[in-house]
Amino acid sequence: MTFRSRNRGKFTNKVSYFRSSFLKKRNIVRTEISEHEYSKKDDDLDTISMFADIDIGADVIIPSDPSHNDSWKEGRRVIELFELAQNLVCQLCNCPLNLIDTVSERKYGLGSVLTIPCGSCTACNSVETGKRNSNGAFVVNSKAAIGHASMIGLKTGKVIDYAYRSRSCRVCEVHEKRKETVSAHDCCRNWKGTSKGMEPDMAVEMTHKLNDSGCQIKVLHADNDSTTTSRLKVHFEDLEKKDDQNHVKKGFSKKLYELSKKYKELKHPDVIPYLVRCFMYAIKENEGVTDELRVGLNRIVPHVSGDHSLCTNVEWCTYKDDPVNFKYKSLPGGKCLSNDALTSELKELVQQYNRRAESLQNMGSTQANENFNQIVGSKCPKAR
Repeated sequence: MTFRSRNRGKFTNKVSYFRSSFLKKRNIVRTEISEHEYSKKDDDLDTISMFADIDIGADVIIPSDPSHNDSWKEGRRVIELFELAQNLVCQLCNCPLNLIDTVSERKYGLGSVLTIPCGSCTACNSVETGKRNSNGAFVVNSKAAIGHASMIGLKTGKVIDYAYRSRSCRVCEVHEKRKETVSAHDCCRNWKGTSKGMEPDMAVEMTHKLNDSGCQIKVLHADNDSTTTSRLKVHFEDLEKKDDQNHVKKGFSKKLYELSKKYKELKHPDVIPYLVRCFMYAIKENEGVTDELRVGLNRIVPHVSGDHSLCTNVEWCTYKDDPVNFKYKSLPGGKCLSNDALTSELKELVQQYNRRAESLQNMGSTQANENFNQIVGSKCPKAR
């Protein structure tokens, strides 16, 4: 009777059997030495000596679980008690959760999401400390009681004017709660409208103050808030609005990531950054020439789709040098985007920016304002 070797329950020849057996033995030896150093054989005298000085009975400190974060125990929070009380329930077994069992916290502005394990089923629950709006943002971040704005000179870099809006005053609130007559005081309440209306109102106020003092503003660099722009145009018809390059770049990237939910071609980590680079390069390359900027923007989508008819006069596209062996360096597989539906939506997206090409000329930066806002926010008890 002939004997046939088996490997994992399957018949195999002798060569494969001995090879797998040899590798299995070697793997056992290596695992035994590398993972458990204390199990070395007595014949390994040259390696045992390195463990002679180890005190087996010494006290050691075992590090805690890195997923646990005690930062939630420090500082102050703005929370909605009723919303937090409703969320302190396990989503799996409906058992009540204990706030003291919190293991970590994720902050979103003034709102937070706590991670609390259930004491009954040990399931980890995400507990929100406040309400969210339809866009998923915390309401406490969108309904601000205090707002401020500033104007900084392009050449000087100095704050030339500022304004603030406040919907609350502690002195007034105390007297109103007691139903008493409010005494004379330096009241800081100067706004009764919505939080969204603060920024346009402050922009109009600062522009009027500078204009009355003899400082006429011709060009204003700001974000893409259409409400602020429309309000300024009513009071100052000759005021020219320029976009901020950081907001334009972020806005274009955000719209591409929204399209990536529909088209898998955009989910590759290199595709969207490449499209953003092409978009910003077209703006930087054609500063001061609106017609050339429109041509540069119209060149982006055909280029990534394999149509290089508009790339004959540009240096950054190397298709004309070697059309046969041409490959995209930043697209997956070096191939173009071949989805017709995606191409049409990308063209429509570029046309949105093409229609306001004049505002994309000589864009400025509001980084100085963001830095100043960060400094002011650090002094606000709700922010830090």
